[in-house]
Amino acid sequence: MTERQKIIARKLAIQSAKNKLKQISGIALLKLFGENENPALNELCSAYFSTFEYNLEPYSKLPYKSPKEKIFSWIIDTMELREKGEYYLFCGLWSKIKILDLKSAVSSLWRIDEDTVGFLLAETDLSRILECGLDSRDEYHYVIDIFENVEGEESGMKPDIQIKKASEADLDQIEKLYGDICGYLETHKNYPGWKKGIYPARCDAEKGLMEDALYIARLGDQTVGSMILKHEPEEGYSNGRWLTEDDYSRIYVVYILAVHPAFLKCGIGTELLMFAEQTARKEHCVSIRLDVVKDNFPAEQLYQKCGYQLIGTVSLGYEAFGIPWYNLYEKLI
Repeated sequence: MTERQKIIARKLAIQSAKNKLKQISGIALLKLFGENENPALNELCSAYFSTFEYNLEPYSKLPYKSPKEKIFSWIIDTMELREKGEYYLFCGLWSKIKILDLKSAVSSLWRIDEDTVGFLLAETDLSRILECGLDSRDEYHYVIDIFENVEGEESGMKPDIQIKKASEADLDQIEKLYGDICGYLETHKNYPGWKKGIYPARCDAEKGLMEDALYIARLGDQTVGSMILKHEPEEGYSNGRWLTEDDYSRIYVVYILAVHPAFLKCGIGTELLMFAEQTARKEHCVSIRLDVVKDNFPAEQLYQKCGYQLIGTVSLGYEAFGIPWYNLYEKLI
């Protein structure tokens, strides 16, 4: 393609995007970006689409035959869209918009193209990608996918994290860590289902310490994360189709991987998992296993990014706590 043809193609793309945006009611256009004008957003979008390599289950589903009002309410509630909120919208090119009227905006975005049902948004702080509509993974439902930018590369932060075995002197800080996380989850979407004073709690850290399995992550003098790493499976693990049949003396299991909410998107979770792998290799283990509450998207994206494979979905006996299903993951090392 010649330089002149490239210029013409760019102009056509811009005009096409403008025409689509004019058809959307209930929004105000704040800015239309050129093809490479917002590289951080492009990188986030690439990371989102790469997750489809793992065939993740959609975050939420709704039958095709649902009434339109139900569809639009489902989109607004599930995506947690805000009236007067600002978002990035993809319509051939990325644009920055402000939602003036939520119901009107969602209903017109739903059919922004004649050949498309659904739309793609991103939070302006690059914390989430939100997509809804028709989907090749499910021929009977509309689906919503939510991609949490769990590692927050936009900050460029590479913290000097120190991870070590915890001691009795660390218990107060780990108890506070658990409490801070549960307090944060009370005002945000509680993906893991953790509850303050119930799980995880000080008694869980004390048990991990007694088993010589409790680890703490520090950044300077601040406790930023923790995990328990031991050779003991959950009872329900016997129902998993694991990648190896080795004895648990050669397999580590990760429990209560915790990151302080003030240090989300700083790579703490990745560092903890890397430390677990290093520990396992030193002890000549063959794999690491863990479980995660089904539909805990941020955690699953982290594990998959770190090379863990989804093994299956099982019950671990926590139905009484409202958590019937867990996804099992394993990584061979």
